[in-house]
Amino acid sequence: PAGESSELERTLPAGHKQLDECVAAVERISAGKKLTIIDGVGYPAVGSIVGCSSADIAVACGAPVLIVGKAGIGDAVDSFNLCARYFEMQRVPVLGGIFNKVAPTGFYGIDNCRKYLRMYMAVSRPRQRVYGLIPQHEALAAMAAEETCGIAYKRPKDKPSAGPLTAADKQVLEAVAQLFRENVDMQAILADLKAALENPAEWLQVADALPVFGGDSAKK
Repeated sequence: PAGESSELERTLPAGHKQLDECVAAVERISAGKKLTIIDGVGYPAVGSIVGCSSADIAVACGAPVLIVGKAGIGDAVDSFNLCARYFEMQRVPVLGGIFNKVAPTGFYGIDNCRKYLRMYMAVSRPRQRVYGLIPQHEALAAMAAEETCGIAYKRPKDKPSAGPLTAADKQVLEAVAQLFRENVDMQAILADLKAALENPAEWLQVADALPVFGGDSAKK
């Protein structure tokens, strides 16, 4: 459509302005805090068109990554690797994963998924951990806001304030907090986060060991 290219040109800032703004926002909200969680948007490459992907932000903020993965076994592992390798290509430590919306019972139930996901990590990604599996939660799903398509989204000139938490916000937060208390090893996450910040190279062994096109494996 007419005008679309000029809008795109205006969106591509010199010096990656959006990335600078993101880093400044993280620094601002981190003041006086022991820990800041930076929530990624979609898959790791989202925002790369303007030099502001989740991996770019992780690099700029010096933030290791915890992947929130899919339910299941094969799809959970495949999507974890798809995301993890993108971060690893930019030398971002990937701590491991939390796998979300897992069925309570059945072959793809929480017990079976936990068993096989941990088995995979132990063999193929020994540095990464499965920190927990979050079961499906009908009440939480009912409280969640409906996702909307962002094709027509335009950035407001003045950034709106998030405002105070509503009663509904607090209800959702409490439900999520309870799920984490019951199903996620937060102490292991914090310990690995500290270790990754002190020695990030330990989390990059998998990336360094991957076979490469044109390497020895291609000649065999």
